[in-house]
Amino acid sequence: MEFRKSEKQAFPAEQIDVLIDSPAITEAETIAACLSACDAQPASVWVKPCYLQAVATCLRNKTTPIGTVIGSPGGANATQIKVAEAKRALTEGATRLAVHVNLGFTREQRQDALIKDLRAVSGIAHMNGARVEVRFDPGCLDEDQILLLTQGAIAADMDALSFPVAFLQGDWDFSLADLLLQESRSSLPLKGLIIRASKQELEMFFDRGFSSVGLKEFIPRN
Repeated sequence: MEFRKSEKQAFPAEQIDVLIDSPAITEAETIAACLSACDAQPASVWVKPCYLQAVATCLRNKTTPIGTVIGSPGGANATQIKVAEAKRALTEGATRLAVHVNLGFTREQRQDALIKDLRAVSGIAHMNGARVEVRFDPGCLDEDQILLLTQGAIAADMDALSFPVAFLQGDWDFSLADLLLQESRSSLPLKGLIIRASKQELEMFFDRGFSSVGLKEFIPRN
C-alpha cells in the first residue's frame, strides 16, 4: 500500500491505524508498505506477528507505533499462549496489541473466563507501556452477547474495542457503534476496521463516536 501525496493530506492521520496484515503479504512488501505509511504519520501501523521484528528494526528511526494481533481469529488459543504471544510481541517492538476475544466464552456467557483471558493480556501489555484492544467479528454474536463482551472488556481494563464495520446498500452500518457507545457510556473507545474510505466517510466515523479507524487502503470513494 502506498500513499500518494494528495492522499497523505486527505484524512486525519492521528486517528488512523494502517493495517498492513493481508494474509498473502510478504515481509518485503510489509516493510515497504510500513515505510510508505509512516510518511503520512498515522496513529500506528499494524503488521502480522511473523514480520514484527523485521518491521521494528526498519522503523527504529521512526516515531510511528507498531501494532500486531494476539491469538487466533476466534480467540480459541489458551490464555497461556496469548500471554506468550504478547510477551514476544512486546519484546520485538510492538506497543499496540489486539487480542481476539474467545467467541466460545462469549456465547456461553462465561464472563469470568472471558475477563480472566483478556485481563491476562491487558496486564502484561500495560506493564510494558503498551495499549491493548479487544477485536471481534460482530457477525458471530447476537446483540446480548456483544453487550456482555463489552462489559467484559471494560472489566478487563482493555483500551479499546475494535470490529469490522459493514458497508451496506450504499452507506455504513453504524448501528452497532450506537449500541456500544450507549452500553459503555463512552468509557471504552471504539475502533472501526474497514478496507477503504474517502475523507468524508472517515469523518462520518468520528462524528458517530468512533475514536479511531483501522484502514487497509486509502482510496477515495466517488
